[in-house]
Amino acid sequence: MLGCRPVLFRADAAFAKPEVYEYLEPRHIGYAIRLPANEVLLEGKYALNWTRLSCHRFDANQVRLQLFILAYNLGNLLRRLTLPKAVKD
Repeated sequence: MLGCRPVLFRADAAFAKPEVYEYLEPRHIGYAIRLPANEVLLEGKYALNWTRLSCHRFDANQVRLQLFILAYNLGNLLRRLTLPKAVKD
C-alpha cells in the first residue's frame, strides 16, 4: 500500500468509556481521550501546573508531561519515606 497512514482517534471526556478503549486497542488505533475530571487529576493539575504544556510539538509535550509525573511521584515517595507520620498526609 502506498501512503499508508496510522489511524488516530481523538475525543473529549464523553468518550472515556471502556467500550471505546476495547474497540480501539485490538485494532491498533492510536487514541487521545480526555479523562473526566476527578480529585486525583485536579491534585496533580494544581500541584505541578500540568496544564502548562507550551511546547509546539506533541512529542515534546508528551515528554514534558512524563517528567512532571515522574517528579510528582518521586516527591510523594520521598515524602512518605522521610516525613514523620504526623505530617505525611
